[in-house]
Amino acid sequence: MINDRVGLASRLGVGVHLGQGDLSPRVARDILGPRAVIGWTIHDDIDTAQTALEYIDYVGVGPIYPTTTKTDTKSVLGVERLRTVVEEVGVPVVAIGGINHLNIADVRDAKPWKIAMSSALMQTTQLAGFVD
Repeated sequence: MINDRVGLASRLGVGVHLGQGDLSPRVARDILGPRAVIGWTIHDDIDTAQTALEYIDYVGVGPIYPTTTKTDTKSVLGVERLRTVVEEVGVPVVAIGGINHLNIADVRDAKPWKIAMSSALMQTTQLAGFVD
């Protein structure tokens, strides 16, 4: 998966994850073809996701909790809103934002397809040898 850059994803023959300000999922699908995986960050906007269901394979939803990875995030959603999106959106959901070892069980209970973690992994000392 490549973040944001559809042209590069096309040249490499991989999928792409798009944000709201990136190329539209429809145009990305036209460029990448039917087999490429396309993800789209929707924050928690179910209606927006449903306009692109034929072009996307999953959505990124978050931040679930406050995060230090990005400073330009939208408002924190919480687990209950995540649960609603998972139940209603119509494609697999990747939960992201502020997820760590203290709250991951609550996120799992909302039943997202996948859970993304960044800060928690990069800031731990317990992964010595696994993360540069």
